[in-house]
Amino acid sequence: MNRRRRQLTNALLTAFIGLRVVRGSRALAAGRAPSAPSAPNAPNAPNAPRTLLDVKDPAAKAVSYQEDARKVDPGLYPTYRRGQSCNTCALIEFGTAPLRGCTLFPGKLIVAAGWCSAWQLRGSKS
Repeated sequence: MNRRRRQLTNALLTAFIGLRVVRGSRALAAGRAPSAPSAPNAPNAPNAPRTLLDVKDPAAKAVSYQEDARKVDPGLYPTYRRGQSCNTCALIEFGTAPLRGCTLFPGKLIVAAGWCSAWQLRGSKS
């Protein structure tokens, strides 16, 4: 993929994530859940079992998801900075478990030591 296409893809993905975060925060401010499942057995229902995200999953490939942030090649991913991981990202569920949910992948678990191109610093204004 050429550099311009990658920059455009990253910009579109960042905008999409920003919309999801804004919608979720508005719903929380209004006192309701960000997205209510349509049926009790829906895959993104709160008590539904979640499976580990496969790096070969199309959604994972779209954001260059890696299960180990230490193995990310900065040459391939220029937005990557040492120390970035899902643990420090604003999109991962709070907690200390090694496998947690991420707003990008409803119904899936990700490795907290991983990284993807949608990484956003927890607590940042962007």
